[in-house]
Amino acid sequence: MWRKTRRVSKKRRRYTKKRRNVKRTHKYKFLRGGLGDNDYVNIGIGDTYVFQSGCTQPGGGGDHSTKVEKIAEFKKYVFGTMEHADTWETILRLCQDNGILFYVLTSGGKVGIIRMLQLLELSEYVTEVLCNNNRNIESNPANRTVTTRERFKTINKYQIIQEILQEQHINKESKGIFIDNEEKNKIYSELCSNIEFVLATGDQIDRYQAEYRTRFESFVSDESLIVGNRIRGHAHILYKQNKSNLVSTGVLNSIIHKINTDDKIKVIFSDFDGTMSPWRGALPFHFSDFNDSFSSHFNVSKPAL
Repeated sequence: MWRKTRRVSKKRRRYTKKRRNVKRTHKYKFLRGGLGDNDYVNIGIGDTYVFQSGCTQPGGGGDHSTKVEKIAEFKKYVFGTMEHADTWETILRLCQDNGILFYVLTSGGKVGIIRMLQLLELSEYVTEVLCNNNRNIESNPANRTVTTRERFKTINKYQIIQEILQEQHINKESKGIFIDNEEKNKIYSELCSNIEFVLATGDQIDRYQAEYRTRFESFVSDESLIVGNRIRGHAHILYKQNKSNLVSTGVLNSIIHKINTDDKIKVIFSDFDGTMSPWRGALPFHFSDFNDSFSSHFNVSKPAL
């Protein structure tokens, strides 16, 4: 009698949808893109900043806040209000989900912005911090590996945008957005007619109003009063009311609408000072004394990348 045998089918091959804007590491884990070599190794940054619970030195009666609480308060400080923080984070997440590149394009402090994005735990959503600040090599360190980044210090923002479009092979049929609080940065926009300029209109705010007060603003203000400190007087410049700009949520919501309804949008550029943040600049993490004091007071760990 013939013995019945069980038929074993060949293993079915699984097909998965290719994930966009994702790189594969040598450990075979999938990681989304974020800040890369031009924000790290090429300018001498080899670590990341991370809030930890509590603090390592007594201050203001001691700090017992959790890591999550610190990040939430820092978001309020950086973006002006929690509503603005949530709206900017929505823009960043939508860009990542839709394969849209997001660049910070600043004339301010590149190092400070990088460190703030790390502390906000948002660095994975930003493609690169582009900077044309040629006044301070500490805040915008030399990049001797990628020569275009040094040339950026000598040209204006739309000229930088033009080079990024070429670098990323974004054609004229694709669209993009550049949001900035200074209309003068619209100059040479004809170079990239497919990148819409959005003026970040908003309101001036007073740092002494209760809704804008945070421990971070208070810390910077106290540090800027210390005789001999490199940031002495810095708070007056950073928080000057007539130079502040809390961008209208209507402007931000219009960008969200564009992302959701126009699949031709492939890239967004955003200024930082007075646009993403209402204040006049990023925190001065390029100064070692401020860096050490801030890290100690707010218990910031610095693991290697």
